Amino acid sequence: MNYGAETSLHLSFYLPETVMQIDHLTRTYRYDGIDLPVPPHLAQDPAALRAYHATLYPAILNAETVDAGIMGGAHVTEYRRAVGTKG
Repeated sequence: MNYGAETSLHLSFYLPETVMQIDHLTRTYRYDGIDLPVPPHLAQDPAALRAYHATLYPAILNAETVDAGIMGGAHVTEYRRAVGTKG
């Protein structure tokens, strides 16, 4: 073995042309399996949107907001009723 010798390694490889695609997702809010309307003027304000949805279904005020992921080209947020015992 020659410990003082320099070695060089030349690597060449082929990278296929990469194509990036951007998909625009709509935001969907769902409660009890029902897709709720999202007025354009409230779309960017989650607190105001929750208050609006609570006028339709009052239980949403106490519901938990859960990110349900992406389904069918839409980012789904679900309101899930708080389950517990009273008293």
